[in-house]
Amino acid sequence: MTYFVIGPNGAQYGPADLATLQQWARDGRILPQTELRDAMTGQSVRAAQLPSLVFAPPPYSAQPHYSAYPRAGFYDPISQSDVTTAWICAVFGLLCCGPISVIGIVFANKAIAKGNDGGRAPQIVAYVALALWILMFFFRILVFGSGL
Repeated sequence: MTYFVIGPNGAQYGPADLATLQQWARDGRILPQTELRDAMTGQSVRAAQLPSLVFAPPPYSAQPHYSAYPRAGFYDPISQSDVTTAWICAVFGLLCCGPISVIGIVFANKAIAKGNDGGRAPQIVAYVALALWILMFFFRILVFGSGL
């Protein structure tokens, strides 16, 4: 069987056999709503009515997954608690207990991953606190020996 493809402007193209129509359907050149006219009988049908045609997915049919994109300046309000926790751990690590700054780094990274750039400052403070604690640890070993 052969069919003419009727364009949106009413122009007639073809005739084309089923194998050619199938290729055009896979390529997206004809859509399910495209009008086809049987070359023998002149009867018009929609392309979707031919069971042998498999159509390409419609363009832009899938909604973009916005969470995969950076949110320049916009963030999840819940991430503000991560920033607060990061600040507390970073300052506490800086003042007295360096290893706790690792927790600050984790919470700062979580906030940044959620799009909250407010997590950058406590992240830096936590890294500094951890680095100072490590330096002080080795300094104590050098000065006082291994008898801590």
